[in-house]
Amino acid sequence: MAATQNIVTPQQLSDDWLEQRRRFIGGSDAASLFAEETRYGCATRLFFDKMGQAPDYPRTPREERILRRGQIWENVVAFYFQETTGLKIRRMGARISKDVPFMGVNMDRQIIGVTTEELKRLWPDVKDIQEMEGECGPGYLECKTANEWMFKDMVEKGVPNDYILQVNHGLTVTYYRWGVFAVLEPGSGDFATFPYLFKENLAAEQVKRSQEFWAMLEAGKMPQPVVNDKRCKSCIYRRSCPKSAELLAQAGAEFSEADYQVDDNPELVELLADYRVASEVADQKNETVDLIKGRIKEVLGERTKIEVPSAGARINFAKTKPPMRWDSKALDGTVKDFRRYEIPDGLRCQSTQHIGEAPQAVVIVEHEGNLLATCEPCGFLGLKNGYTLVARKGVADVVQNCKRAGEPSRPLKIALA
Repeated sequence: MAATQNIVTPQQLSDDWLEQRRRFIGGSDAASLFAEETRYGCATRLFFDKMGQAPDYPRTPREERILRRGQIWENVVAFYFQETTGLKIRRMGARISKDVPFMGVNMDRQIIGVTTEELKRLWPDVKDIQEMEGECGPGYLECKTANEWMFKDMVEKGVPNDYILQVNHGLTVTYYRWGVFAVLEPGSGDFATFPYLFKENLAAEQVKRSQEFWAMLEAGKMPQPVVNDKRCKSCIYRRSCPKSAELLAQAGAEFSEADYQVDDNPELVELLADYRVASEVADQKNETVDLIKGRIKEVLGERTKIEVPSAGARINFAKTKPPMRWDSKALDGTVKDFRRYEIPDGLRCQSTQHIGEAPQAVVIVEHEGNLLATCEPCGFLGLKNGYTLVARKGVADVVQNCKRAGEPSRPLKIALA
């Protein structure tokens, strides 16, 4: 009888990979330790994940598709990078930091056989690259895909904080000097690369936060949530989160009442799952609408009013009236504090130097809780001795003059017949 072979299923491979990731803080975990400055995850969710706690809710179909897309397209992004830059790359296994054993990285690819001169030739407009000296050594390649809207946003505004933290985390673990964030938009085939140099000061903060988190993990002490925003609403641990009640209350005042009956009726659960999926579809459609509006703006250029008879539409893309905004520097130059009262006419200077005089300009100053009316020379001289300027004649006009015209906007308005 033939020996039975042990067949490893894709699910087992996935489970093994997840179990391996729980042994250290990886690059994709880096943003969770900077929740206030990033868009995904938080230390509380990361704690649940590293402890191996079963999620309260499964990932949505959309999240599963995004994760699957990233896994499948990683090879394609790496191929694009190699073809576009001419640089050599190779696969690498998980790397663990020599100095911080609970920090590791699953590097998408290692960039090898490259010189500093080649980097400068490939990215002539990147200041950090142009200022590199000495041998650059191997590089770290992070491969990503993005939808058309996200891709355009990255090209215009740069790489989001989440990905900067991920790349710098990888460089911290590998001790590399540089890396590249490569992103592909699968629909159009648009491709972009963002070289990145290791930031030592950021690495020091990442190591510090990683040490603090790992100490809490080993002690079984859950980090308290520091954010409560839209990412929480789709978190797979949102029921276990200490802020779950607060999150539910934020949905509306009526949800803050205590008299709720628990009902896990399967039909109700299914309907709410459908509602969640439909809401996500609606959000995706809103992103698509924004993307189409952006394209329309590009086509219009500087034109302001366009009629498109074939589409039964009129488009208004005119500039609005410039908004008036406060000039903070000008405000700082007026008064520190303005109290709502008018300085009486005929007020005389109460300082010892000009007591009894009736100057043209009078100010009110405060010292140790006492108000004092003085002429402007005495008042401003008192500021050097710890007095505070409270009010001056005509201060309302002075403050009003601290407004400046801002940049007019060009809202896109479309009327469909």
